[in-house]
Amino acid sequence: MKEKVIEYYENTRQYYGTYHNHKELSAWGGLALYVLFASLINWVRLPDTCKTVWALGLTVSVLVGVILVYRYISTQLEMKDLAGAYAAAAFLFLADLIVSDKDDKELREYLRVEESTDTHAQSSHVLPEIFLKKAKILNTRGRGFQDTTRSMIYGILILVTVLIIAIKWGQTIG
Repeated sequence: MKEKVIEYYENTRQYYGTYHNHKELSAWGGLALYVLFASLINWVRLPDTCKTVWALGLTVSVLVGVILVYRYISTQLEMKDLAGAYAAAAFLFLADLIVSDKDDKELREYLRVEESTDTHAQSSHVLPEIFLKKAKILNTRGRGFQDTTRSMIYGILILVTVLIIAIKWGQTIG
């Protein structure tokens, strides 16, 4: 039984470790596509007639784009954080299981899934209760690098948005 539980948590750790990396890459990819979108907007030359209307239209397009990209990126980063907490919980449980001498009854607790109606987080309705509790705790600790990544992505998103709007309105005025 112990080997099966260890195998379960090793597979869980591998899955969520990979998923964590995928979600971060997806967030950066969303930012890269937004920068490409902003570059295309920058290449649009405003016609001499109705410059203000064109600038306003492009501004609205950029603002709608940034809102959509922000929602996408924030979802990816939220899922990344959760996957990181799941991978960390699996690491902790693996270490505990490897060094402990638990009987089959105790080992079953590592696999007991409680009925859940949570449809927000991926897989939470099929993961063991003890695992979800540990992951919830871990998702609030050691967030320094996670928060730095989030700040960098959002900072670049805001900077690109402000720059493209300033450039377009600068062309309108100038």
